[in-house]
Amino acid sequence: KRLRVLDFGCLDGYFANRFAELGDEVVAVDDSDMFDPSKMHKNVTPVADHLEPSDIAEWGHFDVVLALSVLHHLPAWRKYITALKKAGDVIFIETANPEETLPRAKAHAMSDRIITAVSKVGTSIKQTPGYDAGSMRDLWVIDKRK
Repeated sequence: KRLRVLDFGCLDGYFANRFAELGDEVVAVDDSDMFDPSKMHKNVTPVADHLEPSDIAEWGHFDVVLALSVLHHLPAWRKYITALKKAGDVIFIETANPEETLPRAKAHAMSDRIITAVSKVGTSIKQTPGYDAGSMRDLWVIDKRK
């Protein structure tokens, strides 16, 4: 089955391109300088813009939503969690480790609260390397298919 995937905060599009190479339809969103829409696979719809939580619904429903290492950049992270949950069936969220040094992450001071909020709706399935050497992050899944 071909999946419809939202890669929210895709950075350079690595995961968006991997899904697209498998034949999935992907919407890749990022407003950073590292995002180059010209380097996206033909199955990727690149959105080089900042989306507000209310904008996410306009892109429709997704089988899979990725929000990897992005919430700590968004002061309105609670609203984004709600919007991303509504947008997809299976949502993967990677949360920053509160001990990491992330000077450009606007909401990093709230990382402990972000983790608490995500833990109430999702299950931690894996530890992933953080930005700082030695820091590990939680990768969460919210599976609404159950």
